[in-house]
Amino acid sequence: MPTSLLLTLPAGDAALRDEVERGLAPYAEVEPQPPGTFGANEVRLLVEALVTSTTVVANAGSIITFLLLLKDRYAQAPRPSGIVVGRPGARGVPLEQADEALLRGLLGLES
Repeated sequence: MPTSLLLTLPAGDAALRDEVERGLAPYAEVEPQPPGTFGANEVRLLVEALVTSTTVVANAGSIITFLLLLKDRYAQAPRPSGIVVGRPGARGVPLEQADEALLRGLLGLES
C-alpha cells in the first residue's frame, strides 16, 4: 500500500504549484500543508495515491511517471526545480537526485 509523499516546492512559483496539483489530481489527493515549522519560502504538498481496489499501484506509477517527467524537464532548464521529495517527518531529497527506485520506495512500492 503506498504511503504519503511530501513535495516541497518554492513558494514563489505559483505556476509550478498549479502544474503539480493539476498533474497529480487524477491519481492522488494533493493537500497543501499549513505553514508550521518550515520556511516561508516553501510550500508543502502532501500527496496520497488514490486508493481503490484495482488502481492503487497504477496511480502510484502515474505519480512516479509525472515526477520523473518533471525532473527530466528541469534537467534541461538553466536552474534546478527547487522541488524536494520525501516522506512526512523525514529529510527530503532534491527531485534532481531522485530516481525511479527512490520514488517507488517513498510511495511504498517494492521493485
